[in-house]
Amino acid sequence: MLSSARTNILQLGRSRLAPHARRCYATTSTAEHRDVVIVGGGPAGLALASALSSSKAVRDSLRVTLVEAGDLVKIKEWQMPADSFHNRVSSITNASRGFLEEIGVWEWVDGARTQPIEDMQANARIAFTASDLPIQRTSHLTTMVENLNLQRASLRYLSRYPEVELLDNVKVQSITPDGSEGGSWPLVHLSDGRVIRARLLIGADGHNSPVRKYAGIESYGWAYDTHAIVATLHHAAPSPLSPPNSIHELWERVQKEWEAIPKEVCQNLIASMPRRVEAVIKAKGGHTKY
Repeated sequence: MLSSARTNILQLGRSRLAPHARRCYATTSTAEHRDVVIVGGGPAGLALASALSSSKAVRDSLRVTLVEAGDLVKIKEWQMPADSFHNRVSSITNASRGFLEEIGVWEWVDGARTQPIEDMQANARIAFTASDLPIQRTSHLTTMVENLNLQRASLRYLSRYPEVELLDNVKVQSITPDGSEGGSWPLVHLSDGRVIRARLLIGADGHNSPVRKYAGIESYGWAYDTHAIVATLHHAAPSPLSPPNSIHELWERVQKEWEAIPKEVCQNLIASMPRRVEAVIKAKGGHTKY
């Protein structure tokens, strides 16, 4: 759902380990049982937890736990000056924003710290505008939002639903298969000594995902021979006399000037058309006073 994070979902099935391999793991007599365990409290993991909590049926029937290595309290209380921005941001597509609006999280996002993107220009030859979208429902392509703004919004939303358990400042030490006879659920071993037995284990824990490793999902990567700079720039407002940066901006300027023309001016121009036509005929297509 969110382009800045990878979510790996593992539907638990029967362990394929041989019987002698299963015997080396602890039994589940001391494990805590959960229906859903989400590993990772980033924008993706918290958005999923919020979506689950938005359903009364889920809240009433399923036990959901989110595990995060960082401090979620600090994120929930995160604040920055109005003229400063965090450099870790995400481009939220219109579909993702609609999803967050539907589950009720977007209303907790600080809108003053977001920026809709109406058009993009990669270079002089490549440009994208909202009008290029197959179905144009909004005037922008995407919305730039700080990751902490998204996480804080989800945490404030989740504070209304204590049914979803949030475990922070705790790491996943390992994930092992259930060692009981006929066991098929993974056991999530945490750094505080707790063990959680999960029916559905969801990995939203980044590129070094222990959930992905446990599921045997391979990943591939390579280094790009490029460097990038991430920065927040403060610049003066563009002058009305400066050239437009895109076709979209040009159209906005034309529309603004057109709407500024008084209605009386248009009516006078229409009324003068017969005289203008007659003058052109008399001048045989030459110059007229008009």
